Order: sequence, then structure tokens, then C-alpha cells
Amino acid sequence: TIIAYTTLQEAFAELNFLTMLIIIIVAIASVVVFIVNRLIVIRVKKATKQNLEVTNIMQHALDLSKLHVARFKTGTQEVFNIYGSIIREGGVSFDVFYDHVHPDHREHFIHLIEQLKNREIESGEYECLINCARNGQPERWLTIRCQAMVEGGSQPVNIICTMTNESEAVAEQQN
Repeated sequence: TIIAYTTLQEAFAELNFLTMLIIIIVAIASVVVFIVNRLIVIRVKKATKQNLEVTNIMQHALDLSKLHVARFKTGTQEVFNIYGSIIREGGVSFDVFYDHVHPDHREHFIHLIEQLKNREIESGEYECLINCARNGQPERWLTIRCQAMVEGGSQPVNIICTMTNESEAVAEQQN
């Protein structure tokens, strides 16, 4: 019985050692997880703050530039504002948008859109200057830059257009 007692005592000592080792490992792992979690939270907060600052700077730059950004959905033939107010809220059909292009510039503009839709322009980007004046309104010249956005298939799903009012610059050149 002395041998069994010693073996049982050794067994309890071994069990206590393993239990303590497991408890220590779990405690260390918990501390490591907590520290990593805190570091991630700090980095996410810092990145969010930087993104917000960049967003605010970009918003201010867009406000100063009088830039408008629109999306032409090729499937539905609708044009929507992404940024700015050149297109009424809720969007318009491409035909309504096209009707606002000056008659002297319609052929050039539709050629641009067709090239983008058919992916005939290698870079998918093109720039033109059009006059959007209609029905006796003063001339409104816009530089339009369009980029075809292909998602999945081979045909563009959206054509993103940036429009900048160039009326003052055109008027200065004409004088």
C-alpha cells in the first residue's frame, strides 16, 4: 500500500502540475488575445479616423471643383447622380439626358457612348466638350470624361461620367 500511496500521490502531483500548466497556458492565451484585440481596435479606430479625414478632404475638394459624377446603367438605359446635382433626383432615362446635349454635339456624344458600350475604345475612357444649353438657356459647356465599368462579363454594366463646368473657360477663349 505504501507503493500505491506513493504512486497515487505522484499521480495527484502530476495531475496538479498538468492542471496548473493548462491554467497558465489558458491565462497567457487570454492575455495575448486581449492584447491583440486591443491593438486591432486601436488600428481600426485610427484607420476609420484617417478615412473620415480623407473623405472630408475629398468632399471639400469636390465642392470646390464644381464636379458632377453620374452613372449610366447600360442595362436599364438610366442616368443617375453619384455626386453633384446635374441630373434630377431619381435619375433620368438616357434619352432625356441625351436631349439636353446641344444638337451640334449630339453625334459626337452618342459616338462616345456607343464606343464605350461596345468596348471599341481600348482604355475605356474618352473626353469630350459638349454644350448642354437648351431652349434659349445660356451656354453651359461641360467637359465629360467617361469610363466603362465591366463587371463579370465582357459588356460594360455602368459607364461612369465626370462632368466639369467649363463655361467660363470657353467664354474666355471665344472673346
